[in-house]
Formats: sequence, structure tokens, C-alpha cells
Amino acid sequence: GKDTFASGGEGTGDLFNAGEVRTYGLETSLGVDGSAFVDMGSFNLPIRANYTYTSSEFQNAFSSSFEPWGDVKVGDEVPYIPSHQLSLGIALEDPRWRVGLDGSYVAEMRTRAGQGDIPDNEATDARFLLDASARYSLSNTTQAFVSVQNITDKEYISARRPAGVRPGLPRRLTAGIRVSL
Repeated sequence: GKDTFASGGEGTGDLFNAGEVRTYGLETSLGVDGSAFVDMGSFNLPIRANYTYTSSEFQNAFSSSFEPWGDVKVGDEVPYIPSHQLSLGIALEDPRWRVGLDGSYVAEMRTRAGQGDIPDNEATDARFLLDASARYSLSNTTQAFVSVQNITDKEYISARRPAGVRPGLPRRLTAGIRVSL
């Protein structure tokens, strides 16, 4: 770890060594074009799913002045590594336009090293968010687009550093014109 202003530190740049950590996981991904199974005419129906499982544990005990670590015991989970992440997406598209819906899940995660149940004041929130997007090609080089992130305006704790609870992104609308030169 590194002491920076962005991580809630004093900006000294001091490095903190976590010693030995065992990290392992599994990641899987699936993508298909649904129009191969259902006659969609000239439209495509891309469908995708991604899942990641991650486990990360300290293999040595130590005390650290780096707040997320603190007094670490062998077997403590490393902070800010969610054990489960899932993303799903579906779209309807043709050569000129595309509309899509995406969902993402992130399990709660520790904000401080520890084992067992995560105390409420040392956890982020598990969350499932929905996003939508659309684009339309105005020409070979120009596209109009619009997207809405966190459609349901779900409130959640995304971090507790630096300097306390950090909320997740509220509903956000983005629109514009993209030009490729």
C-alpha cells in the first residue's frame, strides 16, 4: 500500500508492505448472439455474462499504521477485494443503431482486514446496478449516444476511504455526439 492523499493518507508516499498474501479465483465469461437462436431479421441480439470469484488472505500476522490493514492476523481477508462480481448485458442492434441494458453485481467487501462476518462499519454495500445505453450512427464518422447509469438511483456505500463513507454513483445521464477523425 502507499500513503497518498487520494487514499485518505497524509500524502507522504510511504509504502506499506502486506507481507505474504494468497490470492486465487475463478473468472468465466460467456457471449452469444441470440439472433442465432431466434429469427431477428437483420438485427443482432448480443448477450453476455461475466462472473469473477476472488479470495485473498494474509498469510502472516503484523501490525500496520496503514488504516485498512491495522492489526492483521493470519487468514484475514485483504480489504477492498469483493469475493463475487457479476455482469450481464443484452442489446438489440443493427448496423446503424444499438440499444442495450447492462446489469452489474458487486458483493460487499471489507474496508479493513479481518475474518468472518464483516462489521457494518467496515463494509461496503453489496449492490446490483442497471445501466442503459443507445447509439445511432449519423454518418460513417459520427454517432449520437445517450446512456443512463444506475437507472434505479440505488444508494450504496462504495468505499470508506479516504475520510469516511463514500457513496456510489447516483443516477447519471450522459448524452453527446462522438466524432471519429
